[in-house]
Amino acid sequence: MDQQSALRKYQSEQLRVKRIAQMKLKLTAAGLALTTDQESQLEAVYARESRLRTLAIVEAKGDSYDKTVGIIEKQTSQKVVQLLNQSQKAILSAAVSRTKTSTAP
Repeated sequence: MDQQSALRKYQSEQLRVKRIAQMKLKLTAAGLALTTDQESQLEAVYARESRLRTLAIVEAKGDSYDKTVGIIEKQTSQKVVQLLNQSQKAILSAAVSRTKTSTAP
């Protein structure tokens, strides 16, 4: 059982690091630069997500947990947007609009 716990912790940490990197890439691609304070808040948001994901997996006891994890990830995205100031939100909104327009059929 200890090995499973250690493996879960390692996998959770790797996923957290990957998700933070992906979010930073998306924000950078949108033309956003986070402040040092925002970056530390971003780390905290993803640490929370990691803990909640691990709990969801453990509590699922072998059952599907995809829906729960999806909800947790959506909440995380909302919290990331809340970290942004008004001008950053406007830049992000414009970038999302451009992406939607360029991918529309």
